[in-house]
Amino acid sequence: MLIAKVLIEHPISSLDTPFDYFIPAGVRAKVGTRVQINFNGQDIVGYVTGIKDETRSKEEIEKEQGFEIKPILGVLDEEPILNNELRDLATWLAKTTVSPLIACYQTMLPPSLKPNSAKHIKIKTKKYVRVINPNPSGLTVKQSECLASLNPNEVYLKSSLEYGASIIKKLCETGHLEEFDKESYRNPLDEVYFSSQEPTLNAEQKAALDLIENGKTEVPYLLQGVTGSGKTEVYIRLAAKYLEKGKNVLILVPEISLTPQMVQRFRSRLSYPLAIFHSGISQGERYDEYRRIARHEVNLVIGARSAVFAPLDNIGLIVIDEEHSESYKQDNTPCYHARNVALKRAETHHAKLVLGSATPSLESKARAIKGVYQLVELKHRVNNYPLATANIVDLGAEIRQGQKGLLSRPLKKAMLETLTRKEQVVLLLNKRGYAPSVMCPKCRTVFKCPECDVPLKYHKDTNTLNCHYCNYVTKYPSVCPKCGYQHLRNIGYGTQRIEEVIQGEFPAAKVVRMDLDSVKMQKGYERILNGIEDHEYDILLGTQLVAKGLDFPNITLVGVLNADVGLFNGNFRANEEVFQLLTQVLGRAGRGEKKGAAYIQTFNPDHFVIKLAAKQDYETFFKTEMNYRHQQKYPPYRYFALIMLTGRSLDEIEKTALLIKEYIGKEDPVEARVLGPTLPYIAKYQKKNRMRLIYWFKDRENALRILNEVKKLYSDSSKVRLTFDVDPYSDV
Repeated sequence: MLIAKVLIEHPISSLDTPFDYFIPAGVRAKVGTRVQINFNGQDIVGYVTGIKDETRSKEEIEKEQGFEIKPILGVLDEEPILNNELRDLATWLAKTTVSPLIACYQTMLPPSLKPNSAKHIKIKTKKYVRVINPNPSGLTVKQSECLASLNPNEVYLKSSLEYGASIIKKLCETGHLEEFDKESYRNPLDEVYFSSQEPTLNAEQKAALDLIENGKTEVPYLLQGVTGSGKTEVYIRLAAKYLEKGKNVLILVPEISLTPQMVQRFRSRLSYPLAIFHSGISQGERYDEYRRIARHEVNLVIGARSAVFAPLDNIGLIVIDEEHSESYKQDNTPCYHARNVALKRAETHHAKLVLGSATPSLESKARAIKGVYQLVELKHRVNNYPLATANIVDLGAEIRQGQKGLLSRPLKKAMLETLTRKEQVVLLLNKRGYAPSVMCPKCRTVFKCPECDVPLKYHKDTNTLNCHYCNYVTKYPSVCPKCGYQHLRNIGYGTQRIEEVIQGEFPAAKVVRMDLDSVKMQKGYERILNGIEDHEYDILLGTQLVAKGLDFPNITLVGVLNADVGLFNGNFRANEEVFQLLTQVLGRAGRGEKKGAAYIQTFNPDHFVIKLAAKQDYETFFKTEMNYRHQQKYPPYRYFALIMLTGRSLDEIEKTALLIKEYIGKEDPVEARVLGPTLPYIAKYQKKNRMRLIYWFKDRENALRILNEVKKLYSDSSKVRLTFDVDPYSDV
């Protein structure tokens, strides 16, 4: 009797172990396939991790184990949905992120292939015909003409034939033609255009290309280049060299908004089969792209964070563009960082790994200084175009002089001059929605999410209050539910409100907003970017989506409406994140022959982050911030993990947290420092209470051992659920 080891679809630590199911006669389950099973009275989906040929009878095993062994009810896949490398990668990921193994499988696969009970995407087919009897006897003139026009050695898409459907149908009925289904892919890419033109590399680009191509494979390369220095051109040249060698290439970008431009750049130069992979394309398209990659029909993959798990084999080059971006860190289980996964895959494939950024993460820069990474620099813009001239505007002084709102007089003047020259403007405000909060001025009630207990954001286009954490939505109230007051007040500015302000100040300008509300899918990004390139829009307003990767020579002015957003949020990375965002968005201006300018509006004009970002002085910022991190024993000098405990009862949560804290203290008495339990910023999520522990450590391997033991020992409770985040982006 064959016994299958099956992981069930629920990604809960207490169920993170395979369960035994017997494989009935005639059922062809394999390791790596999804199966239908019954677990605890529910029909669900599982994933086969192993198969054992058991010599004992089913009754003997059940008598020994004390429970019934149920049968596998069905098999969803003919072949394994993950190859050997990716199954090994999932095991490594589960250990290093302290996560259930099934959660890692589910993260690595597109939605339609995840081991879960959600609706699965069907294979798309098209109707084709072919000639099986070329003899025209007994046919009408039109039928004979149709048959004679078809080559017996070819197949034809039925819908593309010039003759009517009735003629084709009759020829199939008479046995002259055969109709059959043929699988077809849903294609997220537009028609391909290739060009042989390529720019001439400057001396810095040539040196960088040579160093990376001919350097050691086992060392990652940090390509640090100022904005506009031509990093993408280096990526393209490297990709071409590895593709010519018969190797495959993986390119990661941090945001979906960057994918269209990156894809366009690569497709215009490289004629190799390409797939794109990210959440902005439809589920059907992701399903088909995944299968194309797995079937070895693709040599080049470009995508966002999840593309790091693309089932490419024979990888020669992996590139992570804008490697500093927090978008590469997943904030739910498994809380992985794409950079770490790329390092692991590069090691497995003996591939080159290139990390590119104008503002590298402090961790990556520190590793380059220590020699763990190889530093490669591009210190000048292509053609030696100058960086944008930055001006710092004191919003406090503006208010004291009677200027209200978030558009200062210097910025408005610069915008008017820019628009008069028929040039384009980018404005950054890293807050979406219309207003960050809504308050009753009479009783001081702030409207909060009932699920998460955080302020709800007002979205004017839908007239709703939205939670940006759990996606709770409710209609904007006409009166205060507590005191009945009718005149509620919107507090603060979001991108929707600023859009109104700008349109009022510049009525002749065409304004477009780019944030998560205005662009839901890939086509939304493409529409906006194409509109900017074709000068359908004069002003591009948005959140951090407008700060990265955009390369349009007619954008000559950048305005940062409130540079203080995020600067004082208490997170140890706040300075780094704000510096990176400001430097990146300033780099959007003056990327061609036209000179660029930037205006940074702030209530803290003397803050070192603001001043150094205005100069785009990364090296001074790095030294200053590393000194602060060293004093405070923050990463990269020390590491930490968050243990989040979730449940109905705060008492039960605190009791479990204290037991975990005591356990870690005993296991790691010298190096460990455990803070908490404390309430996180979002102390309530989906109506459940939350508390957290922060475990600081130096020895990563030992810490991972301890955390995985904690997962085993304290995850059986139905009252408290544990989740882990190793190397989180925030400590608040």
